[in-house]
Amino acid sequence: MLPFFQPNQDDAPAAQRPPERIVPSEILGRKPELTQCPFCEEVVVTEIHSQRGGAMWITCFLCLIMGCVAGCCLIPFCMKRLRNIQHVCPECHANIHTHKPL
Repeated sequence: MLPFFQPNQDDAPAAQRPPERIVPSEILGRKPELTQCPFCEEVVVTEIHSQRGGAMWITCFLCLIMGCVAGCCLIPFCMKRLRNIQHVCPECHANIHTHKPL
């Protein structure tokens, strides 16, 4: 075996693989997670879609109040951390959860 060769996790026996945890749908975060869909009851990895949310508008409004009127108030709309993340079931296409930063 070569010293720089590291086996894939898929090459390991099933007993040595770390268990995949199923995240409850109420605490889904910013990335796709393994969860059980409450609608079709399948265990799936969610699809995520981001959309503008209240945190962006509040930050934009605060920038306006602070005097950032020359376009700087639009900076929050470029920040990914302020977006709402919608988790969708890939099987039944139901909205499982929406993660809101505020």
